[in-house]
Amino acid sequence: MKTGLTKNLIKILLVITLIITFSSTTDVFANDGVSNANANPDYSANASVPVNHSNDGIENNYPTGAGWLIHNEEETVPMLITGVVIVLVAFLAVVILLLLKRKNLGYLLFIGQIGCLAVGLYKVVGLLTARYDSIAMASENISLGIGLTALFWAISMLFIVGGIILTGKKHPTDILKS
Repeated sequence: MKTGLTKNLIKILLVITLIITFSSTTDVFANDGVSNANANPDYSANASVPVNHSNDGIENNYPTGAGWLIHNEEETVPMLITGVVIVLVAFLAVVILLLLKRKNLGYLLFIGQIGCLAVGLYKVVGLLTARYDSIAMASENISLGIGLTALFWAISMLFIVGGIILTGKKHPTDILKS
C-alpha cells in the first residue's frame, strides 16, 4: 500500500531522472580526446624551437593551448554523473522514507553518507574533466584529487557504520542518550 508521500517521492525521483538524462548541460563535460584546435603542433610547450628541429620536442610534444588531462569518450562523464545521481537520489528517498516511518534518528547518518559520496563524485568528475594550461603541477593535482576522494569515501564509511549501529538499537528514542 503506497502512501501519498511515497507516490510523491517516486514522481520526484522520476522527474529528476528524466531531467538529468535528457539535459544538455552535462555535454560541457564531454571530451573526445581532441586538444585545443588552435594549438600549433609544430612547437613544444616548453621550447621555442620547432618540434622537428629538437630531440627534446619530439618526446615532449605538448600543445601550447589548454587540453584535456585525461582523455575519455564523449559519453563517459555524463553517463557516470547520471548513473550515480540516480542511485544516490533513490538511496536518499529510501532513507527519508525509513526515517519518517520508523522515527529513528540514526537514519540521518545515512544522509551524511550520501553527502560525502556526492562530494567524492564531484571530485572524481573534476579529475575526469580536468584541463591543463601548463603541465607543471598536473600529477600533484591529480594525486590531491584522488586523496580527497578517498578521504570523503572514508568519512562516508564512518557515517554508514554509525548509521547501522544506531538504527540497530531497539529503542530509537534512546539514541541521543548513548
